[in-house]
Amino acid sequence: MTGEKVILLGLALVFVGLLFLPPSVFQGVAHVFNFGFRSAENIPTENISVLQVSVHPYAEKNMLVADVYSRYPFNFKNELLADAGASDNVKNGGAAIFDGVLIGKIIEVKDRTAVIQTVFDPSFSLPVRIGKSKTDALLIGGVEPRLTMIPKNADIAPGDLVYSASANFEYGLLVGTAGTPTISGTNVFSEAPLILGYNPLDIRYLSLESK
Repeated sequence: MTGEKVILLGLALVFVGLLFLPPSVFQGVAHVFNFGFRSAENIPTENISVLQVSVHPYAEKNMLVADVYSRYPFNFKNELLADAGASDNVKNGGAAIFDGVLIGKIIEVKDRTAVIQTVFDPSFSLPVRIGKSKTDALLIGGVEPRLTMIPKNADIAPGDLVYSASANFEYGLLVGTAGTPTISGTNVFSEAPLILGYNPLDIRYLSLESK
């Protein structure tokens, strides 16, 4: 028997075998192939919200990656020094991002270095918005950054995304998530801790806004 006849015989046997398979097998195969091509209509609304906030096109097209100098054993968290500067077109006043999260503001740019004021600096502040309700709040920096001036009856909950709303940065950069809100001393506003998904002592690189 020639090679071509063997191949044709094999294909015929496979075809006959497929005729006797139950429909559930074909449904399962279709499910596997369709899984990786889900349309936006099938993605839950909350996941779309996360994508819109945390994957901002601005964070891809106007940023450059720079290493962070060590200040061991002091490990100051309020300021970081990066190894990129004016010669790399780093933008003074621009955003500094770590692993997709806004961590601070570029406050000084020299030829080959840049100083970043982080959210752990007590003098750092930033207008932000919280959750799907887009509730306004003011982020105040410090050892434990907090969200202040939240309207007392605002529709927010622990775990809601917190993102930038300042005109100094591109709108919608992820900052963290909201903790449990409590009524402030004025009884007019609420406050909540800002929950961060990183350890500041682990920062070895940053994405810096460029011109």
